[in-house]
Amino acid sequence: MVKSQTVLFALLLQMILPPLFQSNALAQSMPDMTDPAVASQFMDRVNAQIKANPNDAASYVQRAMIYHMLKHYNESITDCLKAIELHYPTFEVYDILAFNHALLNDWASTIKDCNAALSRNPKDFAAYANRALAYSEKRQYTLAMKDALMSLQLDRKQPTAYEMVGEICYKTRQYQRALDYLNRAVSMDDTMGDAFYYRGETQNALGKQNEAYKDIARSKQLRYTPGEISTKQMKQ
Repeated sequence: MVKSQTVLFALLLQMILPPLFQSNALAQSMPDMTDPAVASQFMDRVNAQIKANPNDAASYVQRAMIYHMLKHYNESITDCLKAIELHYPTFEVYDILAFNHALLNDWASTIKDCNAALSRNPKDFAAYANRALAYSEKRQYTLAMKDALMSLQLDRKQPTAYEMVGEICYKTRQYQRALDYLNRAVSMDDTMGDAFYYRGETQNALGKQNEAYKDIARSKQLRYTPGEISTKQMKQ
């Protein structure tokens, strides 16, 4: 789910959070936070904002986003908690917490964060997707599938939802169904290493070794390594 996690976080940055910063002095010049190099450059400006107004919850959320992009997940969590302490008003801060905890393999906290986000926004696509991932890692596949299908229902234009449903189908040995969803994910985004990997494993389970080899090779070209987020596959 590495590629999918990145895509989800990019969506959070690009589509959900910026409108919330309209009252923040940094909002007017907020750069592309999906670029770690740019995010690092932006850190000094956010620190200055916090120094000038240490009670500005939105600034802590911005810095949490930067820390996440720099892979400083514990620092990002600290800033999220500070924003919550300062009564940051909406659900997105819990989504950022969930992303951080997922990348630290803390699945219980990920589920808790997603529950908090969904209690504030029952249509939060990212929360359903991240909770599906957490349930899947805990091998609670019925709950994982329910959340994955809900994320798909909320946004059928996002390949991450198709990848997650396909991955869960593979793990529960629903191979033909897995292939259908993974084909859709790859057709929508041909840079998803995890989708290629699980499609390759699915092809192998269906006896299609040539197709499996090509997909696994493609996942390696995309630098996807199984287990990067502690993904434990069911033994065949």
